[in-house]
Amino acid sequence: METLTEMCGARAFLVTEAHALSTYSIPDNAPKVQSQSMGVEFAMRSGTNSINYQDHIGLQTDFAPEIKATADVEALLVEGSEHVHMLYTFRSVGRAVPMVNDQNAENKRQLNLETFQVLIPQIAKIRRLMDFQEKGVAIIEKCMRSLVTKEARERIVPDGYYDAITKVVDLLQKLDNLKDMKASLATDFSRYNRVLQALRAELPNGDQLAQEKHKLQLFLSNFQYPKSLIFHNLRDALKKIPGHEDVLIEMLQQNVDFIENERYLMLDEKYRLIRSLPHLMLLIDGDVDESTYKVINVFKDKRIKLTSLQAIFKAYPVVPECGDMSMTMLIILQRSPHWDTSMEKAWGGEPDRKVVARYSLPTHWSDIKSQHAEYLSRFSKMSTELTTYKFQKKLAAAKYATFVSKLVVDGFKLLRSWTCTVLEAYHWKLTHPCSVETIAKLDALSNNPYEFAVKYNHSPRELGVLVDIISMIKSLSTILMQAEADVAPYLRLYVHHEVQQFVSGELLPPLHRAHKRKRAIIDPLLKLRRLVADWPDKTEPADDYVRYSRQDGRVEAAHKARVVGPSPTQLQFMRTMVRSMYDQRNQLSAVCSPKRI
Repeated sequence: METLTEMCGARAFLVTEAHALSTYSIPDNAPKVQSQSMGVEFAMRSGTNSINYQDHIGLQTDFAPEIKATADVEALLVEGSEHVHMLYTFRSVGRAVPMVNDQNAENKRQLNLETFQVLIPQIAKIRRLMDFQEKGVAIIEKCMRSLVTKEARERIVPDGYYDAITKVVDLLQKLDNLKDMKASLATDFSRYNRVLQALRAELPNGDQLAQEKHKLQLFLSNFQYPKSLIFHNLRDALKKIPGHEDVLIEMLQQNVDFIENERYLMLDEKYRLIRSLPHLMLLIDGDVDESTYKVINVFKDKRIKLTSLQAIFKAYPVVPECGDMSMTMLIILQRSPHWDTSMEKAWGGEPDRKVVARYSLPTHWSDIKSQHAEYLSRFSKMSTELTTYKFQKKLAAAKYATFVSKLVVDGFKLLRSWTCTVLEAYHWKLTHPCSVETIAKLDALSNNPYEFAVKYNHSPRELGVLVDIISMIKSLSTILMQAEADVAPYLRLYVHHEVQQFVSGELLPPLHRAHKRKRAIIDPLLKLRRLVADWPDKTEPADDYVRYSRQDGRVEAAHKARVVGPSPTQLQFMRTMVRSMYDQRNQLSAVCSPKRI
């Protein structure tokens, strides 16, 4: 028990130390590098599709098989992210376990048993990883076999389906690189192998573990594919499917289109699309010594727009992979069977000054400061308006909701752009460490490669710019989070109004034209608006498109004001159905202009 004097003395010390904090002065313009903390977070619904499109049964569309397959792929991604985190944080246990020697030879059996028990969880992680990569390859193979059939080639594939497959390809290559990088996996397995040999006769399932050990050994150190085993397994599986190149080329074209038109909002989406390009090209490219009559050369196929691909490779020679892991685009592409060293310059092998400057933080500093100041001015004005005028759930507020929504999206885009700038500069430094001469000028002694890439690779000016940009990112993200309660109703009102205006207003002219000319496109158009329409009296008008006239011009949709948007399944179906009307493979697209739709 503490004495009263000791307790009083401890409290007096704490009071004195706490009082000392009041002497510190923090200037108002100090950089903010800590993100906003939230004690309790409440969401109307999950940011992900928690029900996995199970509600597609009640929507009755022609794209249910693709949506169900998309749900299966997305469920696989959730499990895969756990394996990524496991590999990235994996540390060897075998090094910490004492080895059997002459001094502890008497306790050899007991030491082996205890070592075996310690290593079992580590081996279980490796086993689950091996089973998952087999599952990942199998599900992509299954998707590809369903997409190469004659019936599937005549149908429209949802872009979300291709995007989900791209996510799995990116996930598998990420797991592949992490597995190759982690020498601790082989270290623990090697120790487990020796212990298992000693205890095999004593264990009740010793023979089963020995068979499993052989399979794990081929997974960790395969003699045929010492590196990138998972990706080679995927490539070998796809090469057995005739026509898989056509599907992969469509995926490649879609990803290039998404990158060029910035059809992404989060930075993970951007880098996933970029990382997928060399890997998709590697999957498309055929073997040079292949005996089949048709060998695809990814660098000469006329269906592939090489100019667009080369522009992306030149602009992004280095992209973030996972944590402090970087990926050099050209290194992946050089594994293609039809690669030639003469192509290196055309694919960004020698970055010019503009590319190097784009990876430098001081190059963007002035623009980021001006963007930050200009956006905060606009957002503070809107925040004042939101505080002054309370939200009212009326259609009259739809116009202002459009303004609020676009301003919030602009803020997200700025955060993405600034964060990408920081990440790209950081990973450029990781792949371009400073020279020994630079270390000598700093009078520093180091042989650590990580210090060459990080500690001594930033000038004082670059560090100051880095802190300033991070402070602007954190300050803007905090402001947006604090305004969530005020802007959320306007965002939901905007989404609902835009969907209703599209299906109840913008679709009337094409519906009228299709009805007047008795085109087959009218049935898909009616299905589209029935999918998400919110009729005022809960009854679909039977002849509104019949009574429509060109003289009416643009029709303003009449609907109830609601602060709720479509479900992920409805949104996915709507995007797919709209795309199907102007896709070249759909015969109905010939009778309806995409501009009208």
